[in-house]
Amino acid sequence: MGNSTNVTLKIVQFRNPSGQHVYRVSGMIHGRRVQKNFPTRSEAERYMNALLASAYQGDSSPVRSAATALCSAALGCRTPCLNQSSESMTTAEGS
Repeated sequence: MGNSTNVTLKIVQFRNPSGQHVYRVSGMIHGRRVQKNFPTRSEAERYMNALLASAYQGDSSPVRSAATALCSAALGCRTPCLNQSSESMTTAEGS
């Protein structure tokens, strides 16, 4: 289960060896090191917020994100969008 004390992230302005100023998101999420550079602070904040949302989701959250191959119409469908052939469809009463 996720624990908020296992998440420490910060944004710092950093100068690359080339002399370019960037914003670095760095820290730890549940024992995993995170470090990534961004050209603008807003991009760094967006990335950090996404990491925090993911880290705090944990086992207690009723909402889960998942990758899927379904189209937008299928995602909005409240009934299963399965193969409609009579051989593959069974009802709760008929199974």
